[in-house]
Amino acid sequence: MTSVLQTIPETLSMASVPLPEHPIVWSAYAVKGGIGKSTLTANIAFTLRVLNPMYRVCVVNADSTRVVQQCLGIGRDHQELTQDLYDVLQGAVEWPAVRIASPYGVDVIPLGPNRHEAARELNPQAVQALVRRLREHYDVILIDLHPGAQALIPWLNVIHSVLLPVTLNASGVEAVLDTVDDLQTWRRQGLAIPDIAGVVINKWDGRMRIAKNWLDQLERVLPHEWIYPWAIRNTTAIEHAETAWQPILRESSPSAQEVGRALQLITQRWLTYAFAR
Repeated sequence: MTSVLQTIPETLSMASVPLPEHPIVWSAYAVKGGIGKSTLTANIAFTLRVLNPMYRVCVVNADSTRVVQQCLGIGRDHQELTQDLYDVLQGAVEWPAVRIASPYGVDVIPLGPNRHEAARELNPQAVQALVRRLREHYDVILIDLHPGAQALIPWLNVIHSVLLPVTLNASGVEAVLDTVDDLQTWRRQGLAIPDIAGVVINKWDGRMRIAKNWLDQLERVLPHEWIYPWAIRNTTAIEHAETAWQPILRESSPSAQEVGRALQLITQRWLTYAFAR
C-alpha cells in the first residue's frame, strides 16, 4: 500500500514549470459536496502560480456554494455581485465585465448569490463559447462545478481532465465509484467526456489500517499511480479560506508545509499528465 500513498518529498523544487503549448481546461469534480472539491481547485490554482508566476490562471465558479471564491480571497466585498457567470452565459454581458482579479494572482469568473438553480442549468453551447474565448487569454482554466452528475454535463465537451477528490470512508469512496460509472456510461452513449487524471485523497488521518479497505476498492477501478494524498493528517489550514487559505504555502508549521508539498506534487503530476496528452 505504500505504492499508493507515496511519500511526499521533504523539499520540492519551486523552479518554473513550462507553460503549456495549448490552454488546459481542468476540473476537480465530485458527485457529493463537502469533500474538498472547491478547496482543492483554489489551492491548485494558486499552486500553479507558485510553480510558475508566468502562468495565466482563471477559475470559473459554477458552484452556487461559492466556496472557491472565498478561498481565493473574494469574500464579503463581492457578496452583492450585480453580474456574474450566469449573465455571461445568457449573453447579457461579456466575460471581462464580470472577471475579478483575486489577491493571489488568479482571475475568477464568479457566481453571485441565489444562483442555485442557475448552477445546475447551464446551456452547453454557451459554455463552449465562453471557454473558447477564455482559452485565448489563459494557460489554465479551472472549472469549479456544482456537486452532482448533472452539473458536469454542460461542460463535457470543454473539460480535458478531472481530479476526483475523495474522503476515505464508505460514502466518499462510493461517490468516486459512482462518478467513474457515470463517466463510463456517458462514454458508451457517445458523449465526449474528460479523462480521469487522478483521485486525490483528502481528510485522511494517516491510519493505514482503517484506510486499506477503501483504498483496495478504489484500486479495483483505478490504477494506484492515479491516487494521491494531499491534505494528510490536517486540513484545518485550508478549510475556510477567509481566515486560513492564504498562508498555506508560506506557513512554517509542519502540517502546513506537508500540505504545501503535496499540492505542488499533485499539480506537477497533473501538468505532466496534461503535457503528455
